[in-house]
Amino acid sequence: MARYFFHFGDTPRGVDVRGQELPDHNTARIEAVRLLGEVLRDKAGEFWDEQSMKLIITDEAGLMLFVLDVSAIEAPAVTRLRKGPRLID
Repeated sequence: MARYFFHFGDTPRGVDVRGQELPDHNTARIEAVRLLGEVLRDKAGEFWDEQSMKLIITDEAGLMLFVLDVSAIEAPAVTRLRKGPRLID
């Protein structure tokens, strides 16, 4: 079994220092999607504040194996709605 590390973003706060022992690379990919889904569910408000979330998976040597990167973009119409109705000239 190999140890995989699941780091959130590029900040020291998101560093996984323990990792998880998993049987193979495919299992690590599945675990990454499951983990990201849980975090998105539990921190939905924070996701919309930042409008992006990144999960970086590395091996024991620190080699980046893959990245899950989720982002959201609000349409300009939504931004205008938040500011209130526009006056028509």
